[in-house]
Amino acid sequence: MLFRNSRQTHRYPVAKIKSIGPYLGGTVESRRYMSAVQMDDGNEVIIYDNEIPEVSYLGVIPATPGYSLARFFLDEDPVFVRRTPILAWFATPDGKLVPATAEGVWDGVQEDQPIEYPDGRVTDGCDGEYPNADEFAQAKLRNQKVLADMNRAQAFTAAADKPEAAS
Repeated sequence: MLFRNSRQTHRYPVAKIKSIGPYLGGTVESRRYMSAVQMDDGNEVIIYDNEIPEVSYLGVIPATPGYSLARFFLDEDPVFVRRTPILAWFATPDGKLVPATAEGVWDGVQEDQPIEYPDGRVTDGCDGEYPNADEFAQAKLRNQKVLADMNRAQAFTAAADKPEAAS
């Protein structure tokens, strides 16, 4: 597994990290959201604090072929699904397994994404498990419609509750 420096110009192997500590250079402002990674060769690499979880995993488990991160583009007709193979699972200090692709943990995106299993099932940390990608997409589309209907109803109610301007 590789991680990038704060400027996204170089990649470094996580296995070569010696320690992670406070960043003491730069401005006072930059010190609040950056950290210094000490590498085993003596070099220091500056990273953003939100990248620390990516370099602090306890172990790596190779993924069984067939698992993918599935990013659903619901605005497309028909719905487009971008599948990215999961190459490994990273063990976190709190006992969770996090998927990693060639682009990094969660495919380099800072949010959880649905996981598609070799048998076609799709799971999402928020919405449960679906038997296949089509049913997952349909459920997401229904949820979007319900939210849109609720927002329209709230807007209508708010408009109806406004007192009329005095003539």
